[in-house]
Amino acid sequence: MAELDDITRLGALDEAIRAEERAVERANQRLADEEAAVKRAEGVVSDLESQQRASRAAERALEAKLSQYGKQLQAALRSLETGIGNPEVAESQRQKTLALIDDAETEVLENIEHQEHLAAQHQVASTEAEEARAQRDAMSEKVGAELTERNGRLDQLRSERVPAVEALTGDLLGRYDALRAKKGSAVTTVDDQRCCTKCRMLAAAQQLSDIRKGRLETCRGCGRWITV
Repeated sequence: MAELDDITRLGALDEAIRAEERAVERANQRLADEEAAVKRAEGVVSDLESQQRASRAAERALEAKLSQYGKQLQAALRSLETGIGNPEVAESQRQKTLALIDDAETEVLENIEHQEHLAAQHQVASTEAEEARAQRDAMSEKVGAELTERNGRLDQLRSERVPAVEALTGDLLGRYDALRAKKGSAVTTVDDQRCCTKCRMLAAAQQLSDIRKGRLETCRGCGRWITV
């Protein structure tokens, strides 16, 4: 009876430890998800800022073009006004330059609209990034408290496991560890229909009677020790 009690106790401790460890993993994953959401939001802001810088650079390039075209136009006009040079060439230069100026001014207007669009997107993205950071910080505080509590319970359970392991005699610990390594757990129980809760194999009535008397019995399906 003592061996069955020892195995039952160790099995319950290991189940509790496993449950806490899974809960800790889920909590850490929630933190990681929130951090990833912040990085995505900040990435959008960064990308928009890069586009804004590129748009401002394009604006400066267009301004330089317009300045150059303005000088070319003035040169053509002076040639036409003074009669110096070939007037046909000067007139052709004037028309070409006016067309270039018109195209450049159109690009300037389009760039201005693009900058306004980027500015609106940046404002929305910045707000979303700030909200993501606030949500991450709130989650970090909440989950941090949960992790502190769960890690405390894990320390306590692992401390209780030490004497439970030491209580197993003979080759029981080796068999227990082998089952746990192979199956994930070494102990199972049965439901109201006498079915193993791990593999659903039906346990014989005589098996359950022997277990209640303190005898060690294993499930014929999964090989785990049965406790009742």
